[in-house]
Amino acid sequence: MIKRRLNKYLGMTRTEFRGLIVLAWLVITVIAAPYVWQWLRPDTQDGIDLEETEQAIAKLEKRAVMNPFPLHRKYSTANKHTRLFVFDPNQVDLDEWLALGLSEKQAAVILKYREKGGHFNKPEDLRKMYTINPRIYRRLLPYIRIERQGTDTGFRQGNLNNTKRPAVFPAIELNGADSAGLCLIKGIGPVFASRIIRYRNRLGGFYNTIQLMEIFGLDSLKYMEILKQVTVDSAAVRKININEATFEMLKGHPYLRYKQINALLQFKKQHGNYHNIADLSQVLLFSAADIARLAPYLTY
Repeated sequence: MIKRRLNKYLGMTRTEFRGLIVLAWLVITVIAAPYVWQWLRPDTQDGIDLEETEQAIAKLEKRAVMNPFPLHRKYSTANKHTRLFVFDPNQVDLDEWLALGLSEKQAAVILKYREKGGHFNKPEDLRKMYTINPRIYRRLLPYIRIERQGTDTGFRQGNLNNTKRPAVFPAIELNGADSAGLCLIKGIGPVFASRIIRYRNRLGGFYNTIQLMEIFGLDSLKYMEILKQVTVDSAAVRKININEATFEMLKGHPYLRYKQINALLQFKKQHGNYHNIADLSQVLLFSAADIARLAPYLTY
């Protein structure tokens, strides 16, 4: 009867009709399979899941009893009172070192070094202290300002009175040297000299020699090769008044992206002028590292 009607309306052959029956059976089987499996599955499965869950909870409770103070809490308050500020490592006392994030042991080593006559002549000297690891050094570096005490002048005057000429050339000051002066550095040719000057102009000057490694092609090996041949006069850095700067004035700086510049200007428009470097931490697009790099280039 069904076959006759299908043939009447659909014009199906016997083979096509059989295929339709098989396809319908497969569809019904696939739909019914989950329900059949659930009906045939042992009732103990839910009990097993519950038991495993209870065992896992018991293990966590046991671990909590044995170690009520998680590891991350050991460090969460270590730098609770840390604050970064401009400092001279030759003058700060114990409390100020602690405020900068050093431990009492680390600070004591530095103070003992100074008591024995040790002196920091340039920011890089702080890196030589074995208690200062690279992470702490990178964090403190932008805030180091060493007051000049005329030691360089006395050294030069002493050399003038000396009949013997120095065995090496004097170090090249990066912020004042022209292309010819930079080419006097062993390992620096006209190409690198040109790159240094272009990057120096974009920055507004170098405040630390380590910034040289931000220049394309000047890797750590090249940096170590020329390190003893260069100096930096951080007082020559060209600063930007962040409260008066426009988008055009800021867009060329290599430490600022377009979105960050817009965020800076919008924040000032909504909340008023910036008063210090700490105010930048309220701008969401700036990390602590971004702010540390920018600090030497901004005024308020």
